[in-house]
This record gives sequence, C-alpha cells and structure tokens, in this order.
Amino acid sequence: MRILLVHNRYKLAGGEDVVVEAEKSVLEDHGHEVSLLEADNAEISGALTQVTAGFTAIYSWTAKRRVAAEMARFRPSVMHVHNFLPLLSPSVYYAAHEAGVAVVQTLHNYRLICPGGLLLRKAASASNA
Repeated sequence: MRILLVHNRYKLAGGEDVVVEAEKSVLEDHGHEVSLLEADNAEISGALTQVTAGFTAIYSWTAKRRVAAEMARFRPSVMHVHNFLPLLSPSVYYAAHEAGVAVVQTLHNYRLICPGGLLLRKAASASNA
C-alpha cells in the first residue's frame, strides 16, 4: 500500500511528531511505501508570517497545490492526516478528494473546536482534585 502521511509540526516538538515518525517506521517495516509531507511552524517567524498563517489556516491554496503535486508524484492509496493547522489547512482534504484518494484523520487533540487544544474550561489544580 502507498500511504501519504501529512503533518504540520509545531514549533516545540511533541507527542504528535513522535507518533508520525513511529507510524512511518512501522508502516515501512511492514512493506508499505510511505511519503511524509510536512510543514513546520518554525516557518512562522515574524509578524507578517503570523498574519498570513492566520488567514491561510482556514484555506491554503499553496498547501493544496503542494499536496496535489505530491499525490500526482507518489500516487497514494490513502492519505493519513495527523495535523494540518495552521500551515496546511483543510485544503489538504480538497486535494485528496479531487485526486480520488481516501483519507484517514487522527485527532491528537481538540484544537479544531478549542484553540487551547485541551477542551478545558478551567485549568485543573491540586486543590480541585
């Protein structure tokens, strides 16, 4: 099977990054062909790129073209998206749909509905335990 992994790294490496690398390794060890398409939030370095990232997080034509080009080159059976915010955007799903590629989405956090990603109203503390 040919699998396209799609992931947007945060500035500080975390568990999602570990999972993506581990998945890639396990899939390759089991005979699958894997291509990893990543964006990295380290690219967001100044005020202009922060504003641009804010707008393109909703829909990025650049990211869509990038994913479409990788699909045309690699011809995956399935695209597995781990994180698409903010640089890749939901546009990656449109690229997959147009290419007729099935999509699997792993939700590592609640960031799609909660900017903090944890879905907590108040932070838990030892006194609340």
